[in-house]
Amino acid sequence: MKDTIAAIGTPVGEGAISIVRVSGRDAIPCVSRIFRGKKSPEDIRKSGILYGWIYEGEEPVDEVLLFVMRAPHTYTGEDMVEISTHGGYMAARKVLSLVLKYGARLAKPGEFTMRAFLNGRIDLVRAESVLDVIRAKTEKGLKIAEQTLRGSLTVFINKIKERIIELASLLEVNLDFPEEDIPPTPIDEIVEKINGIIEELENLKKTYRVSRVLREGAIVPITGRPNVGKSSLFNLLLREEKAIVTSVPGTTRDVLEGWIDLDGYPVKLLDTAGIRKSEDFVERIGVERAMEKTREADIVLLVLDASETLTDEDRELIKEFSDGIIILNKIDLGIRIKDRDILEKGIRVSALTGEGLDELHSVLQKKLEDAFPVHSGEVFLTRERYIHSIDSAIGNMKKAIEKLKETGLEELASFELNSAAQHLKEITGEITDEDVLEKIFSEYCIGK
Repeated sequence: MKDTIAAIGTPVGEGAISIVRVSGRDAIPCVSRIFRGKKSPEDIRKSGILYGWIYEGEEPVDEVLLFVMRAPHTYTGEDMVEISTHGGYMAARKVLSLVLKYGARLAKPGEFTMRAFLNGRIDLVRAESVLDVIRAKTEKGLKIAEQTLRGSLTVFINKIKERIIELASLLEVNLDFPEEDIPPTPIDEIVEKINGIIEELENLKKTYRVSRVLREGAIVPITGRPNVGKSSLFNLLLREEKAIVTSVPGTTRDVLEGWIDLDGYPVKLLDTAGIRKSEDFVERIGVERAMEKTREADIVLLVLDASETLTDEDRELIKEFSDGIIILNKIDLGIRIKDRDILEKGIRVSALTGEGLDELHSVLQKKLEDAFPVHSGEVFLTRERYIHSIDSAIGNMKKAIEKLKETGLEELASFELNSAAQHLKEITGEITDEDVLEKIFSEYCIGK
């Protein structure tokens, strides 16, 4: 990390300002070569803001503000300069090209945050949560991301790890000082404590389902046989005309996506092809995709045409997606469904007039809250890789318990406990390798 990196840290396009970020040991001298103001960036001892102009030779390029920061009290832990230029397409690009000309290189995706991790400014969990903050789709998702960024998961994992190491130490004391006056810790007590830690980690794993939905969105397909009003309902929920609506069955052949926010839950709505047997090759592909997406769903919206009696296709879909939300659409045309159970369960909606939409929102929101509850102060797992490390740690602890059930195997049990602690270190980045880091930070945008 001896070289100096630079990148535009704001989205490209029209706006009030753009920011060019520069980090590394030559960041301040590099910017000093192109900046003119009352003071030079090199005159700043700790941190400060300077007003002036960026020049290319004797030609003024843009009026800027510089935020000059000295290591180690910066985002990356290195000397940094953030150059605020006018917004738009050209100003920031021109300034960046000059910074690159005078000694910096273009940063890789996520390289600023990677340097923050490698320089000890943040651990790996907090580094990954930066991306969750950027990508948060709703307030609930942002809250969990910010909570993790503040260190809630790191603190939890570190405390668990310390408890495991302490138990391993107790076993080692029993082995190394058998004749000392130190009373040995009963094996049953150690086993009980290991089981307690395993239970805590198993409960922590359950939170990943919730965090996944809050980060990636709940998958909610709208399914049903052709011409029951799925696309009309899709457009109504999105409040835009995204899907083509006609009276011709089979109009929708591919899966359309749209997003809504239900009280902090991001919902990815899918408008799918009508489910029916078809001789049309293209429509069959659409039906197969629709069934595939529906079976992978978090919650299914099953649409029935309330103005017609139930068909065999309807009954098959009701049976297959019995846990879904049944929607009785087209109530503006009258209700001809006679099945009492379906009439009691179904939400009566008119995609044409909007009647019943508020009730549908309420039922879907309640379904999300029941399936993916968010409790105040709860710690959440936010990455699948954490699950793998925790599973490995639990496996080691279970092996330790097996060893403790046999006399004379305390040393092997201690080894398993220490191995469990090592797996937890993988989560926070105390132990990692370059391939893991490359994969994690490649997901970031350039400039972060």
